[in-house]
Amino acid sequence: MVNTLRVRRAERRVTQLKLAQACGISQSQISLIENGDAEPKPEEIRKMAKFLRVPASVLFPELASTAVSPMSDAPVAHV
Repeated sequence: MVNTLRVRRAERRVTQLKLAQACGISQSQISLIENGDAEPKPEEIRKMAKFLRVPASVLFPELASTAVSPMSDAPVAHV
């Protein structure tokens, strides 16, 4: 399975540390999420999507179909 978060982060040339700082979480948490060892919280998903300027459902398509989806498909401009 392709890790979309890792791919999108690399496309933007963003380090795990920079993404973590932007999202208010640790670099190790980003690593765990990318490796499939942790599931991000809805607010973390929103922050990652906003920072990477992609719809949340692109980063985590497997979560987009859940009934309690935190996804917003509207990309938000990077601030």
